[in-house]
Amino acid sequence: MSKATGEDGKDGDSIKITQDENNVYFELADGTIITIARSNKTEEGDTQIIQFKDAKVKAICVQNWDTNDDDELSYGEAAKVTSIRKFFRGTTIQSFDELQYFTGIDEIGTDAFSNCSKLKEIYCTPTNPPTLDGNTVFSSIASNAVFYVPSASVNNYKTADEWKAYADQIVGYDF
Repeated sequence: MSKATGEDGKDGDSIKITQDENNVYFELADGTIITIARSNKTEEGDTQIIQFKDAKVKAICVQNWDTNDDDELSYGEAAKVTSIRKFFRGTTIQSFDELQYFTGIDEIGTDAFSNCSKLKEIYCTPTNPPTLDGNTVFSSIASNAVFYVPSASVNNYKTADEWKAYADQIVGYDF
């Protein structure tokens, strides 16, 4: 049991807080119990929803890969994506940290992130580098952009034909 405090700490002893794997329960002094879910759930059941840092990235991802039409993108929905096309081309996104949840990516298409001049961080989790369809996938992104890849796969990325041009920008990351 945890202790909660209200205004000036006066009601700290009048609230009982307990939890289980799914919910947090607040029992008030009058016996009222308030239940709050510990995580967001999708209609698919036990798959959590990705919390996007950039609203533009979320809007693009939801528009293209929200398969259950809940206006959210779950980890499960992201993991099923195998290819990214021109959806982000020319946008003002600065980071796509959430790309790390797209664990099924095996190809990034022509111009997928071209002209995203503010894009500085790309997190790519596949241990085998996804195929880049041509040399314009990341054209005109920020010149100081960093590609975060699995630490154990840095050499795989730096030596993959399509990724060689970005070798100096590839950094290992423990996902």
